[in-house]
Amino acid sequence: MARDTAREYQGAKLRRLATAGVVVAALSVSACATEQQGHPTPVPSSSSAPTTTTTPVNRPAVWSIDFDLGAAEVAVVGDVVITPRKSSFIAVDRASGRERWRRDQKITNGVGFEYRISGELVVLSERRAASSDPTLFEVIEVATGRTRWQASANYLNVYGDAVYQTQCTAMGTSDVQCTTMRHDIADGKATWPRPADGTLGDDKIGTWHQQAPPESEHLPIWVGSSPAGPEDRPWASVATATGHVLPGRSANHAWYAFSVGELLINTDHDRNEDRCEIALEAINGSTGTRQWSASVHGGRRKENNECQKRLSGSELTPVIGTGSRIAAVTADGTPQLFDLTTGSTVWTASDRGTPLDGDERSLLVSEFADQGALSLLDLETGKTKWSVPDPGFAPYPSDRTTFLVGDRVVVGGPIRTGEYAGRPTTIIYDRETGREIDRHVGWLQGAGADWLALAVSTGSGPDELQFHR
Repeated sequence: MARDTAREYQGAKLRRLATAGVVVAALSVSACATEQQGHPTPVPSSSSAPTTTTTPVNRPAVWSIDFDLGAAEVAVVGDVVITPRKSSFIAVDRASGRERWRRDQKITNGVGFEYRISGELVVLSERRAASSDPTLFEVIEVATGRTRWQASANYLNVYGDAVYQTQCTAMGTSDVQCTTMRHDIADGKATWPRPADGTLGDDKIGTWHQQAPPESEHLPIWVGSSPAGPEDRPWASVATATGHVLPGRSANHAWYAFSVGELLINTDHDRNEDRCEIALEAINGSTGTRQWSASVHGGRRKENNECQKRLSGSELTPVIGTGSRIAAVTADGTPQLFDLTTGSTVWTASDRGTPLDGDERSLLVSEFADQGALSLLDLETGKTKWSVPDPGFAPYPSDRTTFLVGDRVVVGGPIRTGEYAGRPTTIIYDRETGREIDRHVGWLQGAGADWLALAVSTGSGPDELQFHR
């Protein structure tokens, strides 16, 4: 939930990621406006292989409730469904959709809710209207709605069972100074002897959706005095057990910064832009010596052959990968898995494509960065398990929302052609075979191994959240 202050002082070099620590899968309001009235009469779903001409159908939902198109991602914890709205945060019963508890917006002119789930707790915060405003947050028991503790911070991160609060003075000025403290998520107690100087980084490897990523032994922290200027403020590693900042320093390029063990990994996406090159450098956190340097690449968009400079599927998602391994593309446009520990390629796939999403089992690849056929690769070997034709999703900048959950691959976005052109469509594939299991009209709002949440405009009256099992 931290907004890394490195982003706030980069001017023209401000990277294109629209992150706010907790990465929220926001829906496009303008695209929602194109949705036509009504939706098709429910009929039995088809299990045939997907094509771009398959008619979307909607099975009856288990329940539906009023919802706000454009609200944040839906999640499930036990028998509770978390359903953020624009001005309220509501938890409902999974079986019935009945409201169990809520929180209403506290910040005047705030810009919505963000949250991270850790076990049976959820850390809820309100996004600030201005970067200098404090972030109000509370830790809530999901089952009961009881608040364990609450506070405010300038920046907020959740890793595993820890909440990291960054407090700053003189925000918005050249005299800004920030310190970070680790707190136990259960009771809010500080766990370090003293705060660490700097702002904790918020870049993460892996698609966590609303779950808190695991807490590693070291995390990146942005250090140095502000008058030195953002370009000269380096990164360091902080030991999560003690709060000790290691002496090694890594340059700031205003893109990604990771800690992998004691290694500090920094990326620069503005080098050889016509080649889509992304430079990587690993610095030893204890000594500051360079361990390795290498380059990977981003995919190209079919629409205009421009580079996708990210290492993620869209502006709203974190870096694709698991552990110390990230998904990228080779110079000739082939997906690869790259190990940040060794600075070497683990495998290279056989066909061109751009990573869209991934987990510890699979890597979902699109033929181009913005559209094209979909393929699922085995993450261990890079071998293609299956491929399906282009489902017809609208190209960049329209976002495709993806979930790899259980035995399913779920992909959603606006379809650009055919009977339902411009309407949001969600397709569920079998992870093992690629067979199309189901198809729905509606914005993909959340998915699990045995559930699906869709945001739907009914054409008359309030918008709906439809919950399927």
